[in-house]
Formats: sequence, structure tokens, C-alpha cells
Amino acid sequence: MVLGAALLARAGTPRARIAAGAAIAIGGALVWLWEWLDRKRLAGPDPVLRRIVKRVDAARADRALRALSLVSATGAPSGVSEELAKLHVARTLADVPKARVLERAARAAGRATALAVVVGLGILAVAVVDGWSVLEGADVLLARGAVAPFSMQWLDGIELTARPPDYLHESEIREVGLSSLVLPFGTEIALRGAPVRSGRRLLLTDGVTEVPLVEDGAGALVARWRLADTTTLRVIARFGAVAIEQADRLPVQSIPDAAPRVELESAPREVRLADEVEDIPIRYRATDDHGLREVQLVLRSGAREERRVLSRLDGETQSDEGGQVLRLRDPFLRRSHAPIAVSVEAKDNDPLSGPKWGASAAITVIPADVGEPEARRLEALRRVRDALVDSLAWRLDSPVRGLAHAPSAAHAVEETKRATANEHTLDDALAQTYGGLTVPARTRALLTAQRAKVRGAVDAEGRAPSEGTHDATTAATERFALVVDAIVRGLAARQTRDAARQLVDVAEDLVSGATQAQADAADTRARGTTRMDAAEGVLRAGARNLHTFGALGRDIGEIVAVDCARVDRARAATDLVHAELAARDLAARLHQPDPSFGARGTAQRGGGESGGGRGTEEDEGGAPDDVEQAFDEAKGELDRLSQDHAGAVGKTEQLLAGAESDEEQGGLRDEAKRHAQAIRDAASSLPAVGGGATRGRARARPRASSPSRRRALSKSRAPKRPRRRAMPP
Repeated sequence: MVLGAALLARAGTPRARIAAGAAIAIGGALVWLWEWLDRKRLAGPDPVLRRIVKRVDAARADRALRALSLVSATGAPSGVSEELAKLHVARTLADVPKARVLERAARAAGRATALAVVVGLGILAVAVVDGWSVLEGADVLLARGAVAPFSMQWLDGIELTARPPDYLHESEIREVGLSSLVLPFGTEIALRGAPVRSGRRLLLTDGVTEVPLVEDGAGALVARWRLADTTTLRVIARFGAVAIEQADRLPVQSIPDAAPRVELESAPREVRLADEVEDIPIRYRATDDHGLREVQLVLRSGAREERRVLSRLDGETQSDEGGQVLRLRDPFLRRSHAPIAVSVEAKDNDPLSGPKWGASAAITVIPADVGEPEARRLEALRRVRDALVDSLAWRLDSPVRGLAHAPSAAHAVEETKRATANEHTLDDALAQTYGGLTVPARTRALLTAQRAKVRGAVDAEGRAPSEGTHDATTAATERFALVVDAIVRGLAARQTRDAARQLVDVAEDLVSGATQAQADAADTRARGTTRMDAAEGVLRAGARNLHTFGALGRDIGEIVAVDCARVDRARAATDLVHAELAARDLAARLHQPDPSFGARGTAQRGGGESGGGRGTEEDEGGAPDDVEQAFDEAKGELDRLSQDHAGAVGKTEQLLAGAESDEEQGGLRDEAKRHAQAIRDAASSLPAVGGGATRGRARARPRASSPSRRRALSKSRAPKRPRRRAMPP
């Protein structure tokens, strides 16, 4: 029974193991029950006489039973002595045929022995034919879980071949037997060996994944394993859900393909755009243990991310270094109001688990408040205007009529001193960088032209002091001041609208934060609250800067401040619905940054309710018509100069384009040669200088007879240059 149970358990299924265990338990229980019943049946003389002696001699067995009935537990019956009864029983039992009883028992024992011999021979035959199956079944039957308690030998003559991934360009590793190995990630391990016993399902496993060992066509079994993590490989034989392991194992340590290492110069650090005057240099060095594919510059601000390729590599290069300059006026920096993390990331060439990215430490760029660089630039231009107004006031209060020669000299010195101071103030304003912002090129050209006019008037007055030259200087200064005032007004209005457009994104982010703050999830509400706090901080800082941008700036800035106060009141009352509505109203208003009062889209100043108030110098005073007229005249002069320049460049390009054919170039060269020869003939009679007439003639340069011919001649001798485009007006 035990043999059959072991063979049944070898199937390895839970049902087979349960059936085998149950069979062994039931068999043992039956044997014990049989022994117990047999002992119970033969306990005492009566069962022996009835079950054994009666089958040999029934008459004597009955007589013995009757004799025994005369003796009870309380003694002999009445009228019969106890000694007589015992004597009768002894004589009756002595008359039992013991020899015949023993003979019959011997025959029964012989039959049992023969049966046992037959069964034993059968078990021996099974053990000789497939004894390992019995042992395997017993091992499977004793398993606790999915692994049998005793190991067995399944493969002999084991050989290993380890082939690293192709992209590493490393040679194969060959080993005999199972020994500890250290291999790169992705190595293909081939295990080959001869099976000890056929008919078993052998596998190579790490305890989770199993790879079957298959025939290689030469009588051996082979399995191929792709190495991932550090593990221990072992050969097992699978019997259903139970595995019997081989004793020796293969520990393998995996060396992963490490992510690239990237170093960013001067990182980590913080850069505040409001304090920077130079662009941010990005210098990096990226290395990898096997090879690099790509290097990118990564800019992250909140939920926004932008990647820029710095270098593309072949996957074999193990190190790369380079750099780039991040402009302060970079569009990503200009559109971001939250801190910006600037880092460099490199991608390796791992084709197995996928490319991995390595990132450097970050340079954190803190953007300026909305409108802060513009406000600083506007303040610098206001200082220029104030200096010009002061100089104009002095010139109006200092007439030259009736002055003697000495006072005129002192007056000229003061004029020059003031003009120089004004130029220094203007140069400082034009040279500075305001958080990455500079004075526009067209405005710079306009101011430079006006400065030249004032300087020319001052120099003329210094050479010939008179009432006329002084009036010319005063008029030039007045016009310069009016032009600067017009520029300040125009920049203030334009910067207000630009700042409003930037604040639109912040207001919409405030709306999104208010929506998130109303969500059911606690983490979403927390993110929404943080988002609202950040957006409100940016809006309030932008409102403060808007107040410095003139009437329209104060109008829009006060609207921003009022709507932020509405949002705060709603949040204090835990009324996020109305907070969201106030944020949406602010975003809609900022989409149209026009004055709250007066015609929209014009330069009219709003009333007091809209923040117009008393205004500033550029909003009130003087004569706005004079300002606009002076600005328009200066702008017209600059436009005319630009158009003249563009026309001249266009004509030059036309002439150059018209002389591109070989025939025309040949004709021009012939004409140039004729003119050159005529010049040489005319100069042949001149006296020699230095090295003689020959050198003098050799140094002579022909002169074309017309501007067009001179240009054609210079083109025929000079190498071609790329065409220049006309400067836009």
C-alpha cells in the first residue's frame, strides 16, 4: 500500500498527494483495527475453543465448553465441590487435540508466508525496475509547500556559457560546473548537461521564473537564461506542483547598466532674474559606463517642462561635455512665474531595459515679479527725462543776451557739462540690462539720434555763443525731453498690456487651483490650496508693479488688487465657489487690458474710480500735443534714414545681382582693364616716388568713371560676400 501511495503521490498534484496520504493512513488504520479485533476475539478460553479448537474437533471443544460452564466467577455450583469441578475442567481441556490444532495453525502460517513472499517479490521487482520513481514519489509526498525536502541529482557534466549583451562588446565566458559568477545585466547564460535519469521534466529556475531544459540534438539538455537581477539559479525536476531540486546551485550577481552621470557647473545654486545682468552659462559633463545617446537641457516650472537637445551621440561615446547660454529673455523664462529648475539630463544606449536618464543637480532660477524688469527700465528712462527737464529749465533761465566774453565762456562750459551729464545718464539707461530686458533697438536708435542733435547744438553754441545758437540748443533739448516723455508714455501703456497678458495665465492658474481646492480627495485639495497661494502672490506682486506704469497701469493694478481681495474674502468664508468666480472675473478682465473709463484701445486716462487719481508727470501736465508732435517728427526722421539705408542696400544688391553672369563679369573686367590702362598712361609722366616709377605705377589703383562702374570693378576684384538684407524700418 505504501508503494502504491508513493507512486500515486509522484504525480505531484494536490489531489494525488492527498489521495496517497489518505491511502497510507487508511491502510495503517485497517491494520491496527485488525490487530485490535483479533486480540479481542481471542481473549479468554471460550473464544479460543469456539474459533480454533472447534474447527479441529467439535465434540471435544463442546465438552470443554460445558466443563468450563461449571466454574463461575463465584465458585462451583451448589452440591458440587470446587476441587471436583476444577479437576473435571482440567481433564476435559487435556483431552483437546493440541497436535491437530498446532498442525492446522502451521498450515495457515505457511499460506500467509507464501503470500508475503509473493508480495515482497512484487515490491522488489518494482524497486528494481523503477525504484527512483518510488523514492521521488515519497519525496514529493513529504513535501511541505512546493519544494520537496530531499534534493536529488538531475544533471551531470554541467557546462556554462555566458554571453554579455552585444552593445557592451565583451567576449563570452565559459565555465565548467556551477560556480558563483558576476555578469553584466542582460547576459545570456546557456547551461548544458547530461540527464542522470530520462523521462523527467527538468527546468532551470530562480524560484520565480522557470526555463525548460530541452534536448540539444547531441544527447544533452540545454537551457538559456537572460540575466536580470542578482539571483541564484538551480536545476529542478517538476512533478506537478512540487519541485525536487538538485543539490548544487549557481549564484549570479548582476551588474546593472548604471544611469549616466551628469555634472552641471556651479549647480546647485539659485539665480534671481531680477538681479542678473548677464545670461546664464550652462556648462556640463556627462559620462556613462557603456555609451551615451543624447544630452538635453531640461527646463521645469510647475507642471510645465521643456527639453532642448544639446548633443546627439552614436551610443559608443562614453563622455561628452559642452555648454550653452540660457538667455535671460528666453521665452520659457519669460512665460514662467514659478521657480524654474534648469538641469542637464543624459540618455544612455541600453537596448535591453530601455534607455536610462541621468540628471544633474539643478540651477534654480527665481523669475522676477511680473512687470518688475519693465518697471526698472521705465524708471531709468524717467531719470533721463528728469535730467533733460532740469537742463531745459536751466537753459530757459540762462539767456545769453548781453553776456560778456568771460560769462559766455563759463556758460559754454556749463552747457557742455550738463550735456555730458545727460549723455552719461542716457548711456547708463541704454547700457543696463533690467532682469534680461533692454531698451528696444528702435527706441535706442531714436534716443541716440536726439542726443546727437543736442550735442551738435551744444557744440555749435560753444563755438559761437549767441542768442540764436542758445535758442537752438534750448529747442533741441526741449524736443529731446518731449521725445523721451513720449517714449515713457508709450512704453508704460504697452508694458501694462504685456503685464496684463502675463497675469492672465496666473489668473487662470488661480481658477484651476480654486477648482482643485473643491475636489473630494484631500491631496488634490492640498495641491489646489498651494496653487492658489502661489498664484495670489504673483498677482499681488504684479499689481504693485502695474501701479508704476501710469494711469492704465494703476487702473489694471487696482483691478487686480481688488479681485485678489475678493478671492481672499471668499476663502476666509470657506466659499471656494465664489473664490473661483472672482478669479474667473479677474482672468476675463485681464484679457481686455483697456481703461475702465473712456474709449477702449485709446490712450485716454481713466477716472479716479479706475485708479487714475491725480496721475504722474507723464499723465498730466504740459502739452500732450507737443509731445506727440515731437515724437512723430523724430520717428519720421528715423524712418526716413532707415528707408534711405534700405534703398541704398537694395540698389547695391540689384547691381550685384545684375553682374552675376559670366558674360557680364567678363565685360566689366574688360572695361576695368581699359580704365586702368588709361590711368597708367596718364600717370606715366609723373615723377617716381621711393622705389621708382615702376613701383609707383604698380601701386596706382584704377578709378572707375562712375559710381556704378566703381562698384562693378570692386565686385570683380573682391570675393563674393553673402547678400545683406535691408534693415527694417
